[in-house]
Amino acid sequence: MAQRTLTASDGLINRVSGIFDLVRFFPDVMSDEEVEGLLHAVAPDTARTISAALEPRVRRAGIALLKMVAAWIQGARDARAAGKKIILVPFNFPPEFV
Repeated sequence: MAQRTLTASDGLINRVSGIFDLVRFFPDVMSDEEVEGLLHAVAPDTARTISAALEPRVRRAGIALLKMVAAWIQGARDARAAGKKIILVPFNFPPEFV
């Protein structure tokens, strides 16, 4: 599988939504082996983004946070099509998500 590094010109919502589209497939509980396999299967920049939230000591809360952020990002991405406006305040997210 060819890996592509995202660039600033991809736009914040598009870059972040690509990462968070994966999150809906995560089970609520993941083993160390599952996390290791996941991090090896995704692009390096994606692995760096989600690895902090998947550390064993914070994994359950991290997965819940990732799923919540994914829902927000999806809403932001789809807002225009639904006739809504959004205000993106990226400093509300941990830096590794932005």
